[in-house]
Amino acid sequence: MFNEGSLETALAVAREGIEKFSESGEMWNDYGVIQNQLGNPIGAAKSFEKALSLRDEPPETYQNLEDIRQEFASLLPDEIIERPVFICGTGRSGTTLLAMILDSHSNILVGPEIKALQPIAKLYSELSSQLSEHLSKYNFLHADLNISFRKLISSLFTKRNMRGRVVEHTPLNILTMSELISIFPDAQFLHIIRDGRDVVSSLLNQQWIELSTGKPFGPTENIVKASHYWKDLIVRAKEVSQIKLSESNYFEIKYEKLIDSQEETIRSILDFLGEPFESAVLEYHKHEHSFRPSTNKPQTGIYKSALGRWKNEFSLQDAQIFDSIAGDLLIELGYEENNDWVTLTTLKNEIVSD
Repeated sequence: MFNEGSLETALAVAREGIEKFSESGEMWNDYGVIQNQLGNPIGAAKSFEKALSLRDEPPETYQNLEDIRQEFASLLPDEIIERPVFICGTGRSGTTLLAMILDSHSNILVGPEIKALQPIAKLYSELSSQLSEHLSKYNFLHADLNISFRKLISSLFTKRNMRGRVVEHTPLNILTMSELISIFPDAQFLHIIRDGRDVVSSLLNQQWIELSTGKPFGPTENIVKASHYWKDLIVRAKEVSQIKLSESNYFEIKYEKLIDSQEETIRSILDFLGEPFESAVLEYHKHEHSFRPSTNKPQTGIYKSALGRWKNEFSLQDAQIFDSIAGDLLIELGYEENNDWVTLTTLKNEIVSD
C-alpha cells in the first residue's frame, strides 16, 4: 500500500502494527517513514527515535532520523505544536459548542479564538507566490517559510503555555484551510455544518461589528447577504478539502447530528482525531473552560430548541430568497429532498397567521 501511494491506509495499518508489536524497531521505522511522507516530520522523528531505542531497528533508521534533523534543524519541538486541530464553519453553526466539548477532553486544549489567522494566512500566501523569487536570493526557501510560519502560529499557543493537542476554533478558519495545511501538514480540520436556514435566522438576530471597519458584519444585515455567506463558505471549504486535504485531515460534522446523537457523533470526532473517548466530554457544560464562550447557551448543555428555528421566523419571501440562492446546496447536504419546502413553509405560515 505504501508503494502504491495509499499513505493514509498505510499509516492506519502501521499504527495497528505498532499496537500489536510495540517492541519492534522495524514497525516503528516504517511508521516514521509514512508519517514523514504525510508531512509530519516531528512525529516521524519521534518514531525513528523509538525504533533506535529497540534492538531490531533497520539499518536505515539512523539515516532517516538524521535526514529529518538536517532538513528541520531550526524546528525545535518545544516551540512547535503538533497535529493542531482547526474548527471551522460559518458563524452560528455550532463552532463554540464543539470547542467546549473538545476542551473537556483531558488530552485536548482549546484556547480563545485567535482571529489573527486570516491576516497571517494572507501574508503567507503573498510571500509564497509573489515574493518567493526574491526570498530565494537570500537562500530563504519555501521550506524555511513554512517553518517560520509554523513557529509564528505555534507561539500564539505556547505563549499561553498551551502544548500538546491544541484547538483553534475561530469559525472563519474555513477561509484559511489551504494555507494552514501547507504550514501544518499534520493539521486536522473539523468542519461543522448547520442547516443554512437556521444559520441565516440566527445571523439576522446578531449585532456583530467588523473590527476593521466598525460597521455591521455584512451577513447580519439582510437575508440575501446571509444566504450567500452560508453557501459561499461551505462551497469553498468543500473545494479546498477535495483538492488539498485528505480523509485524515478533514472531517465534516452536522450540527443537527451533534445535537440529536451526541455520544455517537462525539465518538466519531474523537476517532477521527485519534483520541480516546472520555465520558467527561458529554458533560462539557459542567467544566471550567480555558476560553470565554461567545454565547451563554452552550453552557447549559445540549438543547434542541434552536433546531428548525427558521420554520417560525421565515416569511414566504425569506424562503423564496434563500431557495433562489442556496436551495440547491440545501438539497445536496441532505437537509431537503427537493424545493417543496418553500411551498410547505408558505402554507404553514398562512395557517398560523389565520
